[in-house]
Amino acid sequence: MLILRALLAVFFSIATMIGCASIHVPAQLGPSGCLADRALIGTWSDARLTQLGPVWEHVTFTSDCRVRFSAQLLFFHVSKESRFVTAHGEVVIAEPGGRERRVPYRIDGDRLWWTDAPGEVITYRRR
Repeated sequence: MLILRALLAVFFSIATMIGCASIHVPAQLGPSGCLADRALIGTWSDARLTQLGPVWEHVTFTSDCRVRFSAQLLFFHVSKESRFVTAHGEVVIAEPGGRERRVPYRIDGDRLWWTDAPGEVITYRRR
């Protein structure tokens, strides 16, 4: 989510200048094995107010270990696709350059608690 927020900040100023913008970050494939928590598979959504205004987020985890992040703001849309695995209560996401991002998570019923940064927990609901 930190990458998403950085992208949002950069493209918000561009979007306000041109009125509307759309960006798609292509998939960066990482881990080859698929070790995924079955409870995580599906689409999760959240809508909230941010410093940039309202945002509607969707995160979709598939059984072939692909994840798609999508955020819609008033003037633009950002999406990113990658590969993921789960291990020890963390989602491990492949990042560009062979890096990986580890995000602690917890599922309780139809809610996904996603710890994006220390002290920043986003609660998604299953769609």
